[in-house]
Amino acid sequence: MDGFTWTLLVVGVVIVLVTGALVAWGVRFLEAQNRRETEATRLQERLSGPLGREPRLRECSLLPATSIPARGPARVEVTGWVTSPEQRDMALRLVEHEAAQADRPVEVVDRLSIVPAGGDEIRRSA
Repeated sequence: MDGFTWTLLVVGVVIVLVTGALVAWGVRFLEAQNRRETEATRLQERLSGPLGREPRLRECSLLPATSIPARGPARVEVTGWVTSPEQRDMALRLVEHEAAQADRPVEVVDRLSIVPAGGDEIRRSA
């Protein structure tokens, strides 16, 4: 009977330790995910500012959507539409310039569409 009690005690302690380790790991994982989301939001705000202030891009619809994976560079997908290839190049240069000042490497992905100035019906559906 005495050996049986010690076995149960050891099993109970192991279960408590494993459960505690899993909870601690889960908390750390969620905190890291929250930090990455906060950093992505800050980066997106930092990139949106210059795009909104540039007078030559006022007629365009641009959104730099950011994500930060656990490993690797941050990713910025510039989505929306512009009216000319020159505006596309300008928007991407602005985003790349601001992203270069970030604390981590940033990969910029071009998802911009070029919609001619007379394409109002296309803009409404975009």
